[in-house]
Amino acid sequence: MPHWFHHPTPLVLGHRGSRSTTRENTIASFRLARQEGADGLELDVRQTADGVVVVHHDADTRDGILINEVPFSELRASDPEIPTLWETLEATTDLLINVEIKNSPMEESYGLNLVDATLATIGRHRDRVLVSSFDPASVERVRSIDPELPRGIITDSDVDPMALLGNIEVHAIHPYHLAIQDVAALMEAAGELAINPWTVNE
Repeated sequence: MPHWFHHPTPLVLGHRGSRSTTRENTIASFRLARQEGADGLELDVRQTADGVVVVHHDADTRDGILINEVPFSELRASDPEIPTLWETLEATTDLLINVEIKNSPMEESYGLNLVDATLATIGRHRDRVLVSSFDPASVERVRSIDPELPRGIITDSDVDPMALLGNIEVHAIHPYHLAIQDVAALMEAAGELAINPWTVNE
């Protein structure tokens, strides 16, 4: 298995798995990404009302159920394809995992409990996990709990990634690919930081 920061060629991550023929952020999608040769996966996590960390991009399900408002048993009964983070980690032991913590101050469910629960869930899989978020407070929470766990900050399309360098303690920066004005300059400024653009689908 490659390492996040010590590899001679770019890493290829399945963004929410392999989404062309399978549902994103499901075990089937993650296994397909592995079969297609991905080095690792990017996935999104949220938390149910009873504290279970699940893998899902949006705050609500396809049936309109708000994940943070229902216990896991109800979520599983409604949509069995939504996996827990632990189930996902156990099913993908040979892949690197970039866990994006979906924690936005714009959402009513915002809070750092999701960060705490995510780190507790990662457990013995931490050697192959990178934890990321758009939310600087969430990234800082990761640093305060587990300073050695690789962590990254994600920047949106309207943010110059160069502006964040030196302002937050991370191991990686995940810039929106079209926001990168000068690749060489960014690489030089980033120094030892890994640069993981999103999303390059072709």
